[in-house]
Amino acid sequence: DLFKGGSNGDGKGERIPCPYCPEQLGSDQQAIFSVNINSLSPGGFPRDVTLRDKDWNVRVVPAYRPVFRIETPLRREPRRLHDVMKAPGAHEKIILSATHGEAIWDLSARRIELVWHVLRHRMVNLYRDPRLGHQYAYMVFGHHVGGLYSHAVLNLTASPFVPRKVRRELDGAHKWYAIKERCLLSDIYEEEIYKRDRGKPHGIIFESKNFIALIPFFAAHPFETWILPLDHYSDFTQTPVSFMPELARVTLRVIAALKKCLGPFPFIISQMNQPNEAWGVNRGYWKTLDRDWLWRLRIVPDLPLADSPYQAFNNGTGVRLNPVFP
Repeated sequence: DLFKGGSNGDGKGERIPCPYCPEQLGSDQQAIFSVNINSLSPGGFPRDVTLRDKDWNVRVVPAYRPVFRIETPLRREPRRLHDVMKAPGAHEKIILSATHGEAIWDLSARRIELVWHVLRHRMVNLYRDPRLGHQYAYMVFGHHVGGLYSHAVLNLTASPFVPRKVRRELDGAHKWYAIKERCLLSDIYEEEIYKRDRGKPHGIIFESKNFIALIPFFAAHPFETWILPLDHYSDFTQTPVSFMPELARVTLRVIAALKKCLGPFPFIISQMNQPNEAWGVNRGYWKTLDRDWLWRLRIVPDLPLADSPYQAFNNGTGVRLNPVFP
């Protein structure tokens, strides 16, 4: 049962309480705030209101077992060859629904819009802390990809560093810009538009006024899908509030298309965003971010592959083998 209930992980299917259901959110995990679709101001700002247990549509709570803790001091200590530090930062859970087992494809576009407004609001709030270098939002749904409780929850972490994978992407985009004086991610979607407009095979799923959804030619996973802004926004928090309804519709359309093709599927959705500019300026990093980088949503269905050597080869070499043509 990949989607409807939690288990204790021992393979026996015994159910355990879901910590994200209203009845389990106890006093030791007070909500940062709770909102519903009637809580949005005309400008899209999610106003915090007092809501009873099941009146909310989206609730933000501190992570029960956080990766980072906001109260931890930023202090490094030498250990001979290595430096060590604790884990200062933040880890919040954005709960998308009060209903257990309700997946993102069950939500209306208006509800998904509320999620993007809340995420934007929380990221703006956390970026005020100059200690926090990078924010990463991700959702895992389906037991065998780590979504133990099958409750639709978006994790938001803020770390005091830029993760290695993100740093590699930023450095690669910067080098591309230094050579081409163009944004690498913009060139990726422009190439797909070029092929589409000439009647050639392409990876575009859907294009709206301000966003494009596509499967990149070099996708590392079957049906890996990106959603990117067509205008140049390297920071999700700088994307106009007025774009959020459109982003919600594009998200829902892509999720619905994947579900139609694959059926209900386990997935990982991640939001790739630029580092905190205040943090970067203090260190002289990435001075061309507003020109060489785009934020994006990355949707990866976690599909079991019949041939296990695919996974073994990746683990041993770091090279992805994708058996599905984009």
